[in-house]
Amino acid sequence: MITLDEAKSELQKRLDKGATCPCCGQFAKIYNRKLNSAMAYSLILVAKYFEANPWEEWLHVERYLSRKTRATDFYKLKFWGLIEEGPKSSHWKILPLGVAFVNNQVSVPRKASIYNNMLIESSTSTTTIVEALGDHFNYADLMGARLD
Repeated sequence: MITLDEAKSELQKRLDKGATCPCCGQFAKIYNRKLNSAMAYSLILVAKYFEANPWEEWLHVERYLSRKTRATDFYKLKFWGLIEEGPKSSHWKILPLGVAFVNNQVSVPRKASIYNNMLIESSTSTTTIVEALGDHFNYADLMGARLD
């Protein structure tokens, strides 16, 4: 039998590849996530929604985005400080940094390391919204497009 400290130490060594915790059986892993084109596109859609509906404080993002895109990674934008989760399930709002990012006024870390649904580290390299969109989307077209 090993001690709790020994179990923690062994688990810490294997977090990059992932391992099952010997104490509770939970799979533990550090996930390195890139701010990708789908996340950037979804953020633009949400920003445009709030721009068109300034009286709204929260948006049921799953319901709204499901009609426009498969944005399964949208909620991860919280690790960049771009969005905030609301009091109800699936309700989010865009934060001032998110608006500035959408408007191509700031850059944010390119990657985030996430463990147990918490940010543990951000990359020193940064990205702009245009870079994050990559070749999949045209920033000028998206920003000029009407919100339907």
